[in-house]
Amino acid sequence: IKIFDEKWFKNLTEESIISHQVSKSLERRDLLSLEFLANLGLDILEIKSLPKGKNLINKLKHAENYWGAYFEVSIIAMIKRHGYSVELEPLTQNRRRCEARINKGKEIIYLECKYFSWPSKKFPEGERWMNIYYKNLRGEPLPEEEMKIMPNGIPIDWKDELKDIVDKAIETGSEQLDKNFPGILFIESPLASNSKAHQHLEDFLSKNKIEHLSALVILNKVYNKKIRYENIIIQNPGASWKWKYE
Repeated sequence: IKIFDEKWFKNLTEESIISHQVSKSLERRDLLSLEFLANLGLDILEIKSLPKGKNLINKLKHAENYWGAYFEVSIIAMIKRHGYSVELEPLTQNRRRCEARINKGKEIIYLECKYFSWPSKKFPEGERWMNIYYKNLRGEPLPEEEMKIMPNGIPIDWKDELKDIVDKAIETGSEQLDKNFPGILFIESPLASNSKAHQHLEDFLSKNKIEHLSALVILNKVYNKKIRYENIIIQNPGASWKWKYE
């Protein structure tokens, strides 16, 4: 299967060449970029044989859809590697489609993925922070001023980002899941997790009756060489089905 071939590159706009992660990685060709491309290729190979797999993979070609599609591809590939059968874009009981229906033996779970880009209106310094973030990943020396930023994650109050997560992801995401089966909602957020965020989400799930949502998983893409922020895995206390994480 050919995705990022010469034809694809020729059809890219000048803006897309600059912004598309694959294009940037092909241009840099440093160790970090090559590792990223290799992992992406392994994920693509994992899902290419699935019905509708090609549709999902093709979303990776477009810069504006890339990161959301990349998040979906990485989650589906990971689950498939764990031995689950995967059906992409299944029709649910409310005539909607979620990301996937997975099963292993008699166990059936519906999945939905929500990706959040950088909240530029709340964080106008987002582009500057990302430049610092990638410089650190590449092992480039950082001035003392920039080093102070890295250990603390992005300087936004969690409450601002959590409002978006709650309003746009938990509520809308759970509506796309099938209410007759347990569901798991995966969210990728640009913010590092902390105890305040964890408690806020637990309280929200406790107060709202979303019985078919068994668990909420927030994956953080913020890390550096010295600190890796933990992902948040929250069991829904009011769920009809309990999900055991192993």
